[in-house]
Amino acid sequence: ELAVRSGFRGIDTACQPKHYFEPGVGAALDHLYSEKVISREDIFLQTKFTSLDGQDPNNIPYDSNAELSDQVRQSFQKSLKNL
Repeated sequence: ELAVRSGFRGIDTACQPKHYFEPGVGAALDHLYSEKVISREDIFLQTKFTSLDGQDPNNIPYDSNAELSDQVRQSFQKSLKNL
């Protein structure tokens, strides 16, 4: 939230709980939107798919046994929920 209030408009994250906390980004953006500090159109938001070798094996945000295309889709759906 502080970064956006300080002028940052680009947010780079990933559906990778090992290194990113997307739900926190989503909560901060929701708060900023509700306070009318910014609107969605003011923000460039990017998330990424992270393959299994970059994930915490105890906290994988998609079905590790699914086909790759399904893993990507599940990861994206999780990011949409988080953000």
